[in-house]
This record gives sequence, structure tokens and C-alpha cells, in this order.
Amino acid sequence: MTDMEDQVYTMTDYYDGPRGGLANYLGRPHLYRSFWADVDTRREDAFELFPVDEDTFCLALEDWAIWQRWSAAFERREVSLDSHPALEVDRQRHDEIARLLTERFSAFFRADVTAAGVFEWPAGDQHTPRSPTRVRWTLVERP
Repeated sequence: MTDMEDQVYTMTDYYDGPRGGLANYLGRPHLYRSFWADVDTRREDAFELFPVDEDTFCLALEDWAIWQRWSAAFERREVSLDSHPALEVDRQRHDEIARLLTERFSAFFRADVTAAGVFEWPAGDQHTPRSPTRVRWTLVERP
């Protein structure tokens, strides 16, 4: 296990637990992508970790902020699910960022690092995708 908890920045893919987003690994931002261990429950969940450059990191954080604004409005019942994942005012920028991130993330074919991740949520939280704050990575063999 790493000696420290790493910051979780985004959780853009969530299904029965974290599946993808951005988090630090060894103090640097990385894209994390799940191997979907719940399909084979004999294995612990593992994630591929890909380092990201500063520009990609900033774009991902901007898009995350767009989604968080939409999610907050959705929880207040101000928008419907068909507006997901961006408010009308943010839609054009979200679409632009999504295109850029898709291009950048498609360059990742195989990770140098594969790790199990234990995500931590604030006390009292219901483990929503919006709120994890820390993760502890443990290096594992690639499934």
C-alpha cells in the first residue's frame, strides 16, 4: 500500500463502486480505470493508472465542475435527467471538453501501473460519485 492517501479529484464512472476518474498516485494526477472485478468476484477490483499532463488535468477538472453544477441542480429538481451531464449554460463547453478528453484518453492503451484502490468518503456520506475524497492504492498484478 502506498504510505499516504491520495487525493481523488473526479469519479466520472461509477457502477457499484468507483470505475473511473482522476486521482493522485504518488503525488501526481492519474486517470484510473477499473477492470470490473465484480464480473469475477474471486479477484479484487483493480485499476489501470495512467499519468495525465497538466492541461488534460485542468480540462478534466473543468468538466467535473460542470457536472457537479448539473448534479446539484438535479438534486434540487431544477433540471431533468435528460439534460445530463451539463446545464444548458454549460452544454457547449462540456461538449468541447468531452471531445478533447476523449481524444487524449484514447491514447492510453496499456498502463504501466495496476493497483487496487480503497476509496474513502466523508463521514455520513452515502458513497455518491460526487464525494469521495481519498484513495489508498495497493499495487497488484494485472488481471
